[in-house]
Amino acid sequence: MSDAERRDSDRVKIPGDLECEVLVYQPMTLTEISLGGALVETAFPLPLDSSHDLRLPIGSTSVIVSARVVHSHISRIGGGHVTYQSGIEFVAPSGAVVDAITALLVQLGASRCG
Repeated sequence: MSDAERRDSDRVKIPGDLECEVLVYQPMTLTEISLGGALVETAFPLPLDSSHDLRLPIGSTSVIVSARVVHSHISRIGGGHVTYQSGIEFVAPSGAVVDAITALLVQLGASRCG
């Protein structure tokens, strides 16, 4: 059976090149967080004003929050590696996300006091 026979629908040839993007999960290090946003470190630059969905593991759960990059710069160079630091702003976080981040902030505040 040929590939064409296995398809549910016909493909249409695109003249020339039409660029698209793929969403890939990449790890990043969360270094600071507030209800309004966070500071993250990555091994790759995040373009200014780009939008991303972040999965934040908080306690025994994870929440997804939309964010926009507000600043980004190289923070370290060494050993053949470059580290970028980016400030992100949370965009319209849901009540569940706000509650989860609030709980994390309370937990982090409590751990600094003890």
